[in-house]
Amino acid sequence: MYRLTLTKTERAMIDFVGGRYRHGTELSRLLCGECNSEPEADWDDDVEITFVIPEHTAWAMGEIIEEDSLALFPDTLKAKLYTLQGQIV
Repeated sequence: MYRLTLTKTERAMIDFVGGRYRHGTELSRLLCGECNSEPEADWDDDVEITFVIPEHTAWAMGEIIEEDSLALFPDTLKAKLYTLQGQIV
């Protein structure tokens, strides 16, 4: 299992990218559909959410991170995603 903590602003950036790149809609679909969250919260809630990511989902996310340039994301969000990618065994 892997963990990724995102702020409301970071989740909003993923929404902003939307369907333009895989790291928009597809990334949010993986996080919301295949991961548990701590605390249990909705994507739009005004709290930091830590996503508990299963191995197979982490691999799918790693592919997205590798193939996309993470365009339009601020450096802090890019750093979190590249850190996650680096942890995948």
